[in-house]
Amino acid sequence: MRNKLATILLAALLAVSIVACGDVGATQHGYLEANASGVVFIQMVENNNQISGQLQGVDAPNGVTHQYNDALTGILNNGQISLSTSIFGFTETLTGTFDGSTLTLNIPDSSGQLNSVVFRTATVDDYNQAVNTFETGISQQQATQQAEQQSQATQQAAEQAAQATAQAIASEQATLASNISTLNSDAQGIANAANFSSVLSDYTNEMNKMQSDWQKEQADAKNGCANGNGVIVGGDAVVVGGDQVVIGGSDVVLNADLDTANGDISTMQSLEQAITSESKDLNIAIPDFSAANNAISSAQMAIHSAQSQGSSFDSQAAKINSQADALANGMNC
Repeated sequence: MRNKLATILLAALLAVSIVACGDVGATQHGYLEANASGVVFIQMVENNNQISGQLQGVDAPNGVTHQYNDALTGILNNGQISLSTSIFGFTETLTGTFDGSTLTLNIPDSSGQLNSVVFRTATVDDYNQAVNTFETGISQQQATQQAEQQSQATQQAAEQAAQATAQAIASEQATLASNISTLNSDAQGIANAANFSSVLSDYTNEMNKMQSDWQKEQADAKNGCANGNGVIVGGDAVVVGGDQVVIGGSDVVLNADLDTANGDISTMQSLEQAITSESKDLNIAIPDFSAANNAISSAQMAIHSAQSQGSSFDSQAAKINSQADALANGMNC
């Protein structure tokens, strides 16, 4: 509920205007008070010291302008005036002086002290102009506030974007450092992954045994089939076949080792691609991959050599096993 005189004049920021009644013409006159808080215009008539009229104006308590128009009653006695307005059953009364050209009202401020506010004679046009000026000022304030809010929002968005960019850069820098460290570690470890000496040694030992068993079969076969020697030759052939199976087991080991080494090489190559991309994103020099590439080349050579040796052992084993079977079957014992 708005108590007009109490609310508007209480802050001493409200504009109050009293228009003297009885001035009839193209432009009516009254009393006007206008300031940054609002504009008030009052028109009244006096009869036997009894005053009646209206209070109208505009204010913006929440930054949004709104107009009002309320009835006034009052008493004028020897220059002393008392004005009252009633809103929804609540009445507010202010007192002051009136000399016919100037109205002065005593308005309580927020501390409870009275301030004398002077309202001067004005025309309806003066009031309308004051309203236009006030509303224009409020619109400008709103525009300024909106511009400030937009500026703050833009600045905040820019700060957030800058922070996000900084975090992204820091994250990519950390990833780059981690990838470089991993690549260097892999470059040192790939030599171990591509070291096939153990399984190639197994191949050699297994091939030596197979050749020894094949030689034994040949030696046994020289005695012919007498005294069950044919059975001995057949058994020798079975042993040679078993040797080939063992060599096949080394194939499994070698293939697993080759897969591991090739996987490590693929990982290193992927790391180099990632490091190159990250360095470009960060606009820094791409690291030297010479050591890593040399390690990869050495590993690839070792892989090729191991594959070739494994295939050679398999070919030899297949040939010996075929000869052993042929010898045993050819004796017809």
